[in-house]
Formats: sequence, structure tokens, C-alpha cells
Amino acid sequence: MSGITAPTADIQPVGTVLALNGLPTTQVGGYPAVARLTQDLPGTLAGIYTLNQNDLAAYSRYIVAGTWACVMGRSQNTDQGIADLQLDGVSFGTVDAYGATGVGFLVAAASMVVATSGVHVVRYIVSTKNVLSSSYQFLCFGLWLTRTA
Repeated sequence: MSGITAPTADIQPVGTVLALNGLPTTQVGGYPAVARLTQDLPGTLAGIYTLNQNDLAAYSRYIVAGTWACVMGRSQNTDQGIADLQLDGVSFGTVDAYGATGVGFLVAAASMVVATSGVHVVRYIVSTKNVLSSSYQFLCFGLWLTRTA
């Protein structure tokens, strides 16, 4: 992939955090969004708001081999879908953003194993929805990867 060069040494030791937020490398459907978190926490947080089934956001990054914890900041509401978390097209977790009451910011976590160091694509795709949800909408504030092993 052009523009991303491989380092000559392990520059992502255990404890390294990679922030996958802001505008994605690839986006299908949806749009960038700014949302107020709570009345007690003034300010805004940018995210990607998807509307339809199979909308996705993907981030290309150089990631070294190892085990990584993936944390997603997202909202919850009665009209939210279920996102499939993927590494290079292979699922490693799902996030159901449906909730009977709206919540501005929640965290979901999953773990992924990167077999070889190199440029990888981490993405989420809104593949389905909770049976109680009225829509496939999904608001993601970002993904954070932390190397654990």
C-alpha cells in the first residue's frame, strides 16, 4: 500500500496503543458526525455515523504480529445495528449497539491476533441488527488497539 512503510524494528511493544479514529481509509455509506457526549461533559467527539445494512468504515495501519485488545467507543439506542469487527476481512468480534434507552458513549471490547507484521485493515461493517432494533444505524467514535502480547 503506498504511503505506509514498514519499520525496521518492533516499534509497537506490549502496551502500545493505536488510535483508529477520525476519517477512515475506506468508508461505504454513512458520514462523519459530531455528537455531544453528555450534558455534564461539554464538548464534542467526532465519529462515523452509518445508516444502512452493510455500511462500513475501514482503517489501514501497520500493525506488528501479536495479540491486540480492540476497544470501540460507540453509542446505544433503539435504532442501532450490530457491527462485525474484522481484521483483513476475518471476523474477530461483534458489537450490538441496540439498547432500550439511548446512551451517548459506551465501550465494547474484543481481542484479535495479528499473525504477521505488516499493513492490515481493521474495519467494522454493520452486517445485521438486533431483532428489537428499528434500524441499522451505528455511531462509532473510534477504535483503539492495545498490544497485549
